[in-house]
Amino acid sequence: MSSWLPVDWDSFAKSAGDAAETTRLMALRASKQAEIMYCESQIKSALSQFGQDAYPAMESDDAERVKTLFVACKALVDGHRADIQTKRGEIESIEAEMARVGQETNAGASAAVASAAAASAPTTTANEL
Repeated sequence: MSSWLPVDWDSFAKSAGDAAETTRLMALRASKQAEIMYCESQIKSALSQFGQDAYPAMESDDAERVKTLFVACKALVDGHRADIQTKRGEIESIEAEMARVGQETNAGASAAVASAAAASAPTTTANEL
């Protein structure tokens, strides 16, 4: 039984470390998703403000003012859209990293557990039956 203790403890410690890493990555992914939601909110706000500012200019047939407002709003929206794309790429990287958590050493740990189990398993001979 004592030969199992180090393998089980190592396996337990590895699993706990993997769980902690997965939790950290999930929190990071949630943070990036919240940042995306914030950018989307900023886009909606900018579009709403554009409408509020542009309507009086359009009503007074001030095309130059409308164009100026549009260019400023478009720059802001394009910046937020670029941020969203960047954050989506970061989320993809985080998800790929989450998929790799524990893969490097799980095969080795599984082999060690199997080896220890085989070494400590009782052997029965035909004479003992």
